[in-house]
Amino acid sequence: RFERLWLRNITRNSPEIVLAAGMNDLAGFGKGARAVLVAAWPSLAADLSVLASLQDRAVIVAVDTAHKTLLRHGIRPDAVVVVDPQKVNSRYVEGIGAEEDGDTVFIAEPAICPMGLRGRRGRVLMFNTIFPWFHHLAAAFGDKGELDLGGSVATSAFDFCLRAGFDETLILGRDLCFSRDTYHVPGTHYESQWFASVHRKKTWEMLTFKLLDYGACTPATNERGERVWLDSRFTLYRNWFEQRLAVTALSRRFRGGMKGVARLAGLEYVDPKEWLGALTPASTEKNAFRSMVAQACRYRRSPTVEAWGSFVDRTRTILQKMGKFAQSAREALRESEEGLRRMRRGGDPTGALRRLERLDRDLGADFP
Repeated sequence: RFERLWLRNITRNSPEIVLAAGMNDLAGFGKGARAVLVAAWPSLAADLSVLASLQDRAVIVAVDTAHKTLLRHGIRPDAVVVVDPQKVNSRYVEGIGAEEDGDTVFIAEPAICPMGLRGRRGRVLMFNTIFPWFHHLAAAFGDKGELDLGGSVATSAFDFCLRAGFDETLILGRDLCFSRDTYHVPGTHYESQWFASVHRKKTWEMLTFKLLDYGACTPATNERGERVWLDSRFTLYRNWFEQRLAVTALSRRFRGGMKGVARLAGLEYVDPKEWLGALTPASTEKNAFRSMVAQACRYRRSPTVEAWGSFVDRTRTILQKMGKFAQSAREALRESEEGLRRMRRGGDPTGALRRLERLDRDLGADFP
C-alpha cells in the first residue's frame, strides 16, 4: 500500500539520514531519570492539567499525534516520536514555531514525510529501517541503531523509553480502546479536520460511527466499568505490550495511568499526580538527559571523504546492476512473447523456456 510513498520519502530524506544522529548515540542517556510516555488516546485529557503543573520532574516523551495538544496546554515534550510515512501525519508536527518547539528532539523513522523534518536539522534522531535504500546509505555512512515499530507510534515510543534506559516510565493516554465514542484526545489534527467537514447531513456522531464500524469494533468495559470499544488493532498492540511486560525486570520499570484504559497484564497502575508529585522538582536528571541528547544531535560528525567515496562506488554498482536488470527484463519479455506465439501456432516453446530459465539464473546471481 505505501511502497511508493516509502521509497519517495526515504529518498527525499537522504540528506537528513546522512547527517542525523541515531539511536546508537542515545543508548543509556536516560539512566537515573524518570520519564512520562504520552500517547494520544482519549484518557490523556484527564491527566493534562497534572502533567502541565509537574512537567519539570520527568522527561516527557510524546507520540507525534499528541504534540500539538500538549503545546496547547503549556507542556513542552523533550522528545517526540514520529513513524508514519503519510503526509497527513506530518501535520501533527507542522506549523510549530521555534519558540514553541524549543529544543524538542524528534525520534524519526527515516521514511516519514519530509515535511515533518523541515526546520529541525540538529534536533533529529533516526533509527534503522527495513528499506533497501536506507541500507545502501547505512553501508557507507553507518547505521542508526534499532527501535521496534510494533505497528503503532505508541509501541515505538515505549521501545524508545526502554532503550534510553530510564529508571521508571509512567505511561499516559494508552487506552488501547475507543472510549467516550472518540478516537484521540481532544485537540489533535484529525479532530480539527473532521470538525471542518461536518454539516447537517454529516454530523460528528456519524463520522465517529463510521470510524467504529470500519474497525469492526465490539463493546467491552474497562477496569472502571465504563463502556469502551475494541478492534483487532488494539488486540495486536495489547499483545505487543504484554509480551514485553512479561519480562520481570522490564515490568518493574513501567507504570500506567488509571483513567479509562484497558488494563495490561504485568503493568502496575498508579495515580499520575501522586507518582509525579513524589519526584524532585526541576529534576537534574531530566536536565542532564536534555543536555546529552542535544549534544548528540548537534555534534554529529560530518561524513568522511572515504564514506562519500564508498557511497559513490556502491551507487555506481547499483546503477550498473539496474541497467543489466532492465536489459534482461526486456530480453525475457521478448522470449515470453516468442514462446506464446509458438504455442498458439502449435509449436514447441521449449527453447524459449530454457532461455527464460537462463535469464532467471543470471538475475538470481546479480540480485540474490
